[in-house]
Amino acid sequence: MIRTFLSILHKQNSISLEFYNQSYENRYEFFNCLNNIEFKQDNSNMIAKSILFQSLFEVNKLELISIKDKYEILNKVRKNIFITGIILETLYSTFQKAQKTYFVLTRFLRKWRISRYPKHNTFDLCFTPFDDDIEESQKPTLEIIQNKQRYLFSINDLNNIIDMALTNCSGFNDINPQEIKNPYTNVPFSVIDHYNIYFFLKEHLNKTSILMDKYFRCDFDFGLFEINSLELIRYHYIKRYIDNSTTISLFDSIDMMLFEYEKRIKIDNTFPKIRLVEIMKPYLYIYLLSKYAYSYDMRKDCNIILKSKLREFHLFNTVFGRKIHVLKNNRIDSCSYNERCPEFANILDIQYFKDFEKRQLEMKLIYDIENDSDSDYNSSDYNETSVNEERNGGDLQQQNTHFYFYVNNNGRRQSTRVIYPMIE
Repeated sequence: MIRTFLSILHKQNSISLEFYNQSYENRYEFFNCLNNIEFKQDNSNMIAKSILFQSLFEVNKLELISIKDKYEILNKVRKNIFITGIILETLYSTFQKAQKTYFVLTRFLRKWRISRYPKHNTFDLCFTPFDDDIEESQKPTLEIIQNKQRYLFSINDLNNIIDMALTNCSGFNDINPQEIKNPYTNVPFSVIDHYNIYFFLKEHLNKTSILMDKYFRCDFDFGLFEINSLELIRYHYIKRYIDNSTTISLFDSIDMMLFEYEKRIKIDNTFPKIRLVEIMKPYLYIYLLSKYAYSYDMRKDCNIILKSKLREFHLFNTVFGRKIHVLKNNRIDSCSYNERCPEFANILDIQYFKDFEKRQLEMKLIYDIENDSDSDYNSSDYNETSVNEERNGGDLQQQNTHFYFYVNNNGRRQSTRVIYPMIE
């Protein structure tokens, strides 16, 4: 990698070919050859390029082939107090020109390699065929390389894969998110693949999943994401549960919700279940959050919001769900149902939930320090029983206690203690 970059640098800035026609055993031989190189343009240009060649030769000689080695060397040269003015500017422009050429070559090489890899799938996960020419296709398609094979994904594929992985839970009380994996190989995507997926979705969708945005803010560090997103994960898991559950199971939950919160709403036994579920879905979402949200505060707030919304629902139409008979010649000719209800299709219509999602994206990242001896607080400094008694007024219940730290605006680490009640 460094050798290729040096070859480009040499060919762009020198007329003679001595530099790569010889091998060098020590610096003396290198500098002797460097003095014989006929550089293009003026004297300041020659000095700048000599400095650049000298610095990069040391990396090349030690065979340090990391990508960042070039930039570390350039940074050392930049910090040299004896290199200023036009020499430093020339050095920058020379490096930039070589780097641009290098990137063009690497992109070309990558495209050539990818073109030789076979396509693993020509259909998406819904068995819809992809177009032969992906670049000219009107259907946005992302190509990911794994194990020297090309895997094609549509936007719907990626959204479903991300949603299933990041909101994976074994029931409402067991949060168990998984890494985002290739469904064809069950191999986790690399960090580079995660970035490609994220920007692909950003480009083709008006709004990406808030979970993916949070994962992006965590630099796709899965452990960091899991610590910072437990509340958000359960919030979205409940939404996925409502969207994917059967009508019968949701109908039973709605029946329980109305019995518990608003008994004045009477639904006829023959009222269409599908229509009732369609109307009550947003209310059911708040109901499940009031029961199973990760934080105590959200459960309490959702309980208040649900009571208010169902009260509004009843006052808007006190005879909702009643069966209406149409008589003709003193006989029942037809029947219908009273379906008039307030417009409420999305819980994001409520400012509380908009603010919640905004807070989740803007909150500072925290890191688990339960076993960090250097932290400002230690678990032994706290009496968990006394904390629980103070929080619950003496009524003890089993709780999860976590110690976290975060980096404040001044760059200093601060600690905090968070208690999450267990849900029965």
